Amino acid sequence: MKTTQHIRRLFPSLLLLGLFFTASCKQVSQAIDNLLTFSITKTAPPIPIPALTPIGMTFAAPGVPIGIDSATLAQQKTSLSLVRTLKLTDMTIAIDDSVAFPRTNIDTMTLSVGLDSLHQILLATYVGTGDKKTLTNADFAADAKNPNDKFYVTFRLKSDPPHTVNLLTSYKLTFSADPLP
Repeated sequence: MKTTQHIRRLFPSLLLLGLFFTASCKQVSQAIDNLLTFSITKTAPPIPIPALTPIGMTFAAPGVPIGIDSATLAQQKTSLSLVRTLKLTDMTIAIDDSVAFPRTNIDTMTLSVGLDSLHQILLATYVGTGDKKTLTNADFAADAKNPNDKFYVTFRLKSDPPHTVNLLTSYKLTFSADPLP
């Protein structure tokens, strides 16, 4: 009878100890994940927008290689094969002659990633009205690991530029990865 009473008293203590251990493991796991999360900023090649570009039509620029540099990943003590998640976390848009052609003359713009123009994951949109940019938070690590996948940009104009201008884009990619063995 006394043994049963001791077990009844000991069980809540063991349960409480197990909960603390689980919480502690979760905090350690989150700390390790935070150590293996990093960001890099890249600049895309300029996209020329010629004078007399028809307005209201959607134009698709040729695909641009994702181009994640293995040397940059090595500096972070990881490699592309060890990347777990990859997300677009910031994007800036500019026009090289914003006096003659403000960026708000872009009606809409999308940035996607994928194998071709038919198989894409939407990463971001920009709407000139309101000068509003929206990021989707989509994870595209699998696409980045495929050397055939590319970034794709589509855009529509509200007005045509007076001369050829360039659409300039820079973006920040945030990685979560395992360390090199």
